[in-house]
Amino acid sequence: MQEKNLNELQEKIGYKFTDEGLLKNALTHTSYAYEYNVGSLTVN
Repeated sequence: MQEKNLNELQEKIGYKFTDEGLLKNALTHTSYAYEYNVGSLTVN
C-alpha cells in the first residue's frame, strides 16, 4: 500500500497511527481481505 494512500486514509478518519505498520497490517491481513473480497484468496 502506498504511503500517500495511508496518509489520505488517516486524514479522512481523523486519526494518525503512531505505528503505520499496524494500519497496513490491518488493511492487508487475510481476514480483512476475505471479508471484503479483496483480490483472490485461497482459504484452507
